[in-house]
Amino acid sequence: MFHRKLVERNSIFSETTGGLQQAGQNPAHKDVLDLNILKLNAKLMSKEAKGFDPEIYAMTKQIDRNTPALRAHAAGMIDPNGVVDLHCARFIHEAGFCLRHSRYLVQISESEALWPLK
Repeated sequence: MFHRKLVERNSIFSETTGGLQQAGQNPAHKDVLDLNILKLNAKLMSKEAKGFDPEIYAMTKQIDRNTPALRAHAAGMIDPNGVVDLHCARFIHEAGFCLRHSRYLVQISESEALWPLK
């Protein structure tokens, strides 16, 4: 179902990513992201949200902690990022992006518990 819509809307992207997979250049279980579409979607969400005043977050885990994808979100006016685990928080911090929201879905180990306070 998802692939059918992708082919309808962006057949070149679908063909290219399929070719990369078949050529062994895109390992299994790795996502391929269209950064131009991420930026466009971020701009559209940001624009639509202005009238309602919510804060929109880019969630790093859903995009495999991908720095170019976060740059695309930031270029599309979604700069604050949300995280669901400490690994994502470290990634956001080290990549120089704004971390504004965290809800831990996993328990933080005792050895890592003090890192956010530094």
